[in-house]
Amino acid sequence: MILPAYFLIGLPGAGKSTFRAKLVEQHPDIAVVSTDDMIEAKCRATGRTYSEVFPGVDMKALEGASLISARGAYRSSKPVAVDRTLLRRASREKYLRRLRPAPNDVVRFMGEDLVPTYHTIGVLFPVPEELHRQRLQARAEATGKHIPWEVIETMRASYEPPQVGEFDEVWVVDPHTGKHSVMEDFY
Repeated sequence: MILPAYFLIGLPGAGKSTFRAKLVEQHPDIAVVSTDDMIEAKCRATGRTYSEVFPGVDMKALEGASLISARGAYRSSKPVAVDRTLLRRASREKYLRRLRPAPNDVVRFMGEDLVPTYHTIGVLFPVPEELHRQRLQARAEATGKHIPWEVIETMRASYEPPQVGEFDEVWVVDPHTGKHSVMEDFY
């Protein structure tokens, strides 16, 4: 059984969650792994904004919960979308490891023992600076989620592009249309 696993790679405000919504429409059973969703649930529960809640978040605990969520998707034999910035190879590898078979990982499907396998797709979200600033401003006004541009620049400087062999496929999402294309020259 081969299932898709989408790794959404991009800066905050680049369009990852919008793209994820389209994936959910295409795959209603998809398991979404998103630390932002976890933080936003805390915001709803406390009546505070993202910017108010975020400074008090235990990031190690949050990442641990999201890694457990990724492993749960694997054990449930579901397609998965990892909606995080995933700018560094090491952070992507943590999730890739959770989606690989462990000893005795067998799923019964129509009377057969199967080991779920994922076809991994790295999805990149390049966005021009002016458009990116506009998106961040609009999101801050709409949701209270404000990320200073200096933080974005620091994150951008830490970006490590996917390497050959890291994913089975790499897609690039057009920042204006939201449509993706396969990065043919990657292979």
